Amino acid sequence: MAETQVQKETETRLYELAYLVSPELSQEKLQDTLKKVKEIIEKYGGQISQEQAPFKRFLSYPIAKNKEAYFGFLRFSLGTEYLKQLTHDLKLESSLIRFLIVTVSPKQLKEEQRPVYRPAPEAARKLYRPKKEKPQEIKPEEFEKKLEEILGE
Repeated sequence: MAETQVQKETETRLYELAYLVSPELSQEKLQDTLKKVKEIIEKYGGQISQEQAPFKRFLSYPIAKNKEAYFGFLRFSLGTEYLKQLTHDLKLESSLIRFLIVTVSPKQLKEEQRPVYRPAPEAARKLYRPKKEKPQEIKPEEFEKKLEEILGE
């Protein structure tokens, strides 16, 4: 029983951290903030496996009186016992407007490895391809006749 508790405490999981950084920061300070976030993760033995550089985007609604912010994310593995401490340290980082840490499930990883686009078989494409209609050729006499009918002359 005691071995399973110890095993659970040292278990590492894959997490994803999505964060918003204040838009008022210069590029240098933005990079410093990103570096601090990475250092906080590594301080607890986390290993960063994927990273998206922060980019500026408009927010759906104002957050801390900001209508835009830098958005970025990190994917990392970390021992489950360090998650609360990591969250606490990230809350203390003043340039982060908001952040969210989620667990990445193995099912999500498999779905990401799937090809995004699979072309339909040729037989299916033929079934759903709309037929192009050829424009009707109208003789000038018929055109004049229809025009007179419409105009009432």
